[in-house]
Amino acid sequence: MQLNEKMRFSIVVSTCNRAKILKETIASILKQSFSDYEIIVSDDASVDATRQVVESFESSGKITYLFSDKNCGLSATRNKALKLSRGEYVVLIDDDIILADNFLGVLEKVISSEKASVFCPVLRDPLTSESFVDLLDDKKRYLNFFDFNYFRGGAHIISREVIFKVGGYDERFGIGGKYRAAEETDYFFRLKKSGVKILYYPGLVVYHRRQSETSDVKAFNYSYGISAMLTKQVFSDLRHLYIYITFVIWRLLTSLIRTLQYDFFPKTIESKNRMYRYRYFLKGTMAGIVDYLRLR
Repeated sequence: MQLNEKMRFSIVVSTCNRAKILKETIASILKQSFSDYEIIVSDDASVDATRQVVESFESSGKITYLFSDKNCGLSATRNKALKLSRGEYVVLIDDDIILADNFLGVLEKVISSEKASVFCPVLRDPLTSESFVDLLDDKKRYLNFFDFNYFRGGAHIISREVIFKVGGYDERFGIGGKYRAAEETDYFFRLKKSGVKILYYPGLVVYHRRQSETSDVKAFNYSYGISAMLTKQVFSDLRHLYIYITFVIWRLLTSLIRTLQYDFFPKTIESKNRMYRYRYFLKGTMAGIVDYLRLR
C-alpha cells in the first residue's frame, strides 16, 4: 500500500495505557466485511503493553501506530492522527469502543443515501443494549444546537472536506488538556456554526460499557470541561449566545437543586447521585466558568 494512497475510511483510535481493552477494539475493526479502510492507533505516551498489542495485529497490514513520547492530551493525539489519515471519511473512536458487525458496510450505505457530512452512531451497552441517549434513540435525525448529547466523543464520523473546513480539535479541551473534557462538544458547536449537517443514525451501532457509578474526580473534571467550553462559546459565537447561556444556567440550577435534594432527602436520589455526583458536578461547573474567564 502506497503512503499517499487514498481510501474510503480512516479509523482513528486514540489510546493511553489501556492495552487490554484496546485489543478488543482493534479486533472489532478487523472483523468488518467492508475492507477499504486503514486504522491509525494514536498512543499518548502509554507505558503499558499498548505497543505489543498493536504489533500483534501487524499481519493485517491495516494499522499505522503513532506514539507520542510525552503526554500531549487526547485532542492533540487525535490531531496528529488526522494529519496522517488518508480516508475520505474519518471514523474517530475511543479505545474502549466495539464496532458492531458490518458497521463500515452500513456506514457506506448511509453516506451514499443521506445528505450529511458528519454522522453519529448510537452508543449501546453491550450487556443490556440500552442507548446512552434515550430520547428518540430509534429515529434518525439531523442534529440542532440543543442535540449535542448525540455527538459522543466515543464515536463520530467526519468527512475529510469538513475537517479541512473546520480544522482539528481545540487542544485545550479533552483528557490531558487544560480543561480535561468536552473536546467533542466543542467540535460539535464549531460544526454547527459552520453550517455543517450532522446526522444521528441509529442504524450505526457501537458498543460501550455504561457505568452506573462515577468517581468524584471524573464528575468534577467532566463538568469543569463542559462549563469552560460553554463559556468559550459565549465569547466566540455571539449569534447563538442565548443557547450557551441557557445551557450554563440549566447546568448550574440542576446541579444546585440536585445537591440540595441529596443533602436533605438522600434516599430519593441516591442512585442518580452515584452516577452524576451532583456536588462535584456543581463545583466543576462553577470552577470551569471561573477558570476560563481567568485564563483565556
